[in-house]
This record gives sequence, structure tokens and C-alpha cells, in this order.
Amino acid sequence: MNDSVLDAMRRTYLYYKIGENNLFRNATMAIEAIYEKTHKGSDEDPCPLRTPEFEAIPVAESVKFKPEFIKAVEAFRKKKQKNGET
Repeated sequence: MNDSVLDAMRRTYLYYKIGENNLFRNATMAIEAIYEKTHKGSDEDPCPLRTPEFEAIPVAESVKFKPEFIKAVEAFRKKKQKNGET
């Protein structure tokens, strides 16, 4: 969650109603915060929340060939290769 969203939530008091302990900057942080409690006594291994697999997201033709998009895709692929992912 970015700062502008958090600021709006604070102005409307939604931030306080939800509670600071229940808000996270991203999905990974949220999963890590609840993982132990939600998996206590579970034999699920590996947990699909900790090993996400993302499907390809359709991209508009007008975006596919923009240099910044190509650069982002290349960086993503390099990161996956570095981590041993396919």
C-alpha cells in the first residue's frame, strides 16, 4: 500500500478502524504476518501462498513495444533466472 493511500485512509479514519496491525505494504508482508497463525497444525507443504505462480497478464499492443515495457520484462526475466525460476 503506498503512502497516498495510507494518507487518505488516515484522513477518513479508516486506517484506525482497520488497525495499524492489519495493514501491510504488500501481499508478501501480509502473508508473512499471518502465516504461522493460519498454518498451526497444518501439514500443507509447500503453502501455495508462499510459492505463488503468476499467469501471464495480457498486455495491450500499444504497450508491448514501448522501451520501458521491454526493459521491465527483461529485468523480470533476469531476476527469475537469477533465482533459479523458469
